[in-house]
Amino acid sequence: MRQLYVLSILCIQLISYQSAKGQGTLVPGDIAIIGLNCDPNNTTAKTFAIVALTDLPASEVIYFSDKAYYDDTFSALLGNGSEGTFSWTLPAGGVPKGTMIQFTLTSSSTSPSITTSPVTGVSTILEGWTTDNAITSSFGQNGDNILIYQGTPAVPKFIFGFNCGLTNSGIVNGWNTGLTTNVNGSCELPAALAAGDFAIGFGGPAHRDNWHYNGNRVGTKTYLLDEITNPANWISNDDTPYDLLPGGTIYTGAQPIFIISTVLPVDIILFSGRSAAGTHLLSWQVANEGQLKQYDIEVSINGTQFTTAGTVMAEGKAAYRFTSQPGNGQQRSWYRLKSIDIDGRYRYSRTVMLFNAADKQGISCFPNPVISELSLNSYDKIKGLSLFSSTGIRLLTQQTNSHSTRLSLRNFPTGIYYLQLETENGIKTERILKAGY
Repeated sequence: MRQLYVLSILCIQLISYQSAKGQGTLVPGDIAIIGLNCDPNNTTAKTFAIVALTDLPASEVIYFSDKAYYDDTFSALLGNGSEGTFSWTLPAGGVPKGTMIQFTLTSSSTSPSITTSPVTGVSTILEGWTTDNAITSSFGQNGDNILIYQGTPAVPKFIFGFNCGLTNSGIVNGWNTGLTTNVNGSCELPAALAAGDFAIGFGGPAHRDNWHYNGNRVGTKTYLLDEITNPANWISNDDTPYDLLPGGTIYTGAQPIFIISTVLPVDIILFSGRSAAGTHLLSWQVANEGQLKQYDIEVSINGTQFTTAGTVMAEGKAAYRFTSQPGNGQQRSWYRLKSIDIDGRYRYSRTVMLFNAADKQGISCFPNPVISELSLNSYDKIKGLSLFSSTGIRLLTQQTNSHSTRLSLRNFPTGIYYLQLETENGIKTERILKAGY
């Protein structure tokens, strides 16, 4: 019975690839992965989500695989049934740009399956995902990779790549390099995807089990690809799967979840704030307001969950201000701008953090661990800063005269660093962990 099942799978794979011959009109970046869950660890059903960044033509056949890729070729399947490949044939009407799809992949020794939400096209398992073990099922518990392509496995036309595998071997920008064998939780970045903003990687030290994109959902295809492939715009954890359903708690609203436009609704040149006399003074500079309706100022007490603090209507000006009153007992507050167009499209600014009077000695370095850029905020003005290696070697110095500044660690190796800040009231030192992409 097992042999018959394997033979059937191979026949389906051969027929599917042959029927797709001559198809393959998509280019890198036409589809992007915006979330993946390796948890929960008590079921073989795991989820990931994509967004169409262009109109996907009818009847196109697209392939998804979590097999390792190195030496410019896909590896053979791991022997534990944790890897595989499936095809997705688009419906007669195609898939409109901005549409988000969640895939649920269920491993099984008898009947592995793949479903979509909302139901879109036809998905078929071609090989693999034959384990009944939740720990070694699709995406496993050590992170994984997903490569999207057309063509054939021998001559793939890659569209997008995602990696969050645990293996540390030769990590560069979150992807492995120099692989010579298929190690669980490892994958190299195909050269066709390395040429632009067509992949995102969190492999090695940055590994977590569950990830979702948390950036802007309105803009041009080029802009959104730049946002989606920026590690700073992603959130992760190691224990709890995220809600990746279109219209769910994270990707709220009706389809299309993403709005692909020819121009951005507004250009936020600068968004900043400062603490003064028990209040928070926020200001921002903008350009190209166009059809913008309003700015919602959103506030958070933990940096992740935001509520609306107030609204400022767009008036065609180059600069705006807003005053916020922090809650009693709060030590710090996080703010961001939500710019809303007249047709409901919106985008978010960067987040700024401000200290309150109750935290006069406060200093914040976030995110920490940091992947690319570190945001520094201090109640006392920062006059200058120095970055030291774990062995005490000074690596850089930077002068400033502000309560907040940014420091790029994008080109620094992973490891422990010490950041020394010279403020108005003395020297403060913070321990920084630089993680890989």
